[in-house]
Amino acid sequence: MNSEIKISVIIPIYGAEKYIHQCLNSILNQTLKDIEIILVDDGSRDNCPKIIDEYAKKDTRIRVIHKKNSGYGASVNLGLEHASGKYISIVEPDDFIEKSMFGNLYKLAENTQADITKSAFFYEFEIQNYKNTVKFDFAEKFAIPNGNFNIQDCPEFLSYHPSIWSAIYRRDFLSKYNIKLIEAPGAGWTDNPFQVETMCLAKKITYTPEAYYHWRVESYSDNTALKDYTIPLKRGKETHAWLNRNNFSQKNILKNLYLREFSYVNIILSMKGLTTIPKRITEAKEYLKLMDTSMMAENTRKQVNFLNTHPYIYFLRLQIKNLIKNILKIKWNKSQKYIILFGRFFSLNSQPN
Repeated sequence: MNSEIKISVIIPIYGAEKYIHQCLNSILNQTLKDIEIILVDDGSRDNCPKIIDEYAKKDTRIRVIHKKNSGYGASVNLGLEHASGKYISIVEPDDFIEKSMFGNLYKLAENTQADITKSAFFYEFEIQNYKNTVKFDFAEKFAIPNGNFNIQDCPEFLSYHPSIWSAIYRRDFLSKYNIKLIEAPGAGWTDNPFQVETMCLAKKITYTPEAYYHWRVESYSDNTALKDYTIPLKRGKETHAWLNRNNFSQKNILKNLYLREFSYVNIILSMKGLTTIPKRITEAKEYLKLMDTSMMAENTRKQVNFLNTHPYIYFLRLQIKNLIKNILKIKWNKSQKYIILFGRFFSLNSQPN
């Protein structure tokens, strides 16, 4: 291993021409300079191949790999094969990061000698005319110990979005357990099993509430972007098979994983398309048989609380609030009494300011 390279940054690229400049510039501007940047072109049909080749000419830390389209998982795995850094980072090409991300995470990882160094992140909402940056801090959702911990101490991580990109991983840890992403077509939700495997196998995990990664969100719900409803079910079945093979049957792990899987079943059942409803219901029922029914019952109240704190719910509530504001406005005090309904002003003893 080249000891001078502290972090290998792997970026699987497909159809990201709109955002690739922002993504790469945010990485090149990192305060930590001892990094290598592995750009894996997954047969992108836009101008990304040309753009990344131009970047490689300007910075020797960049290595470009062009290949035929085979999906997100295969692209990351190819990047892992070529990585030589002490730590691994995965960055998606339509996202961007704060300039202190790698420097701060590397320092924390070295101080704690953790297998996984995890951080909070930002939701970068860009949905129609709505734009907002919302910080998501796991420490606000559940208690996280100071210093190192393992998944038994904080199984709640498995309830939430995998967010595998808001972390760095020791490369020797991934190599020791031969951890790779499942190679499936497209994006394929392959981040889900990767997160479960890394979190369950890590002896030492450390967390910081500082947020560095900006995850761009362009739809208010996953069911609007999901084209094949079987994908979450396939990843879930593969995850459960891995847990069984590796004897991870602890109740606290499974209960928290079920919470996330409940939300995925909800996404599948709420997708558009009347003709596929019977198949979706049947397959969802079969999938739920993988879960322990007694644990599912215990999750009912927690599931409601989990969904209420989901960032997508935050977005929908904000949209409803703005809609109500535009429909109805009431001013009622000593000096002003009026109502604005659907843009029409109704005065009650005074005129508006």
